[in-house]
Amino acid sequence: MKAVIEDTSSPPWVERYSVSEQVRSNVQGNVGKCRPIVDVELEQHKRGKRPRLRFETKRLCKTSSVTDYLGPDGLEAFLSGYYSRTDSAAGMLGYVQTQTEKIWAGKLGTKLIAPAYRIIKDGNWTQLNILSASPYTYQTIHADDESQQLFIFHTLLSFGAL
Repeated sequence: MKAVIEDTSSPPWVERYSVSEQVRSNVQGNVGKCRPIVDVELEQHKRGKRPRLRFETKRLCKTSSVTDYLGPDGLEAFLSGYYSRTDSAAGMLGYVQTQTEKIWAGKLGTKLIAPAYRIIKDGNWTQLNILSASPYTYQTIHADDESQQLFIFHTLLSFGAL
């Protein structure tokens, strides 16, 4: 992402964004190095409060990967308030290292059931067509711990998958 932002041949709109890795999340009760760390943060540059889209990343390579992706260090970190809320949306990136994106999408979609993950009405696992280069992008809509609506964008990326 940084390479695209810094490439002079990129479209002009990219200059309004920056991307950072390992960003500390400001959560009440946690200070300094005790604050949770978000894997990736995309920030829009503008005057006033800047929108930030935060992503948690997980490897998808073994049986426990779905539990890791959805658990307290994955999706649940956004829903529980472990990561501070910066917007009404957040993202999950799944690095597919075994099998295929389609297989992992099926596994995640099957496990993401409404009661367990507070999915709101019509907020189930839905495929999105944002970019042809990223066909394995999905959306779910949840109620977080404060009953606020939270859109989660899930993108599965092939990293050495067979």
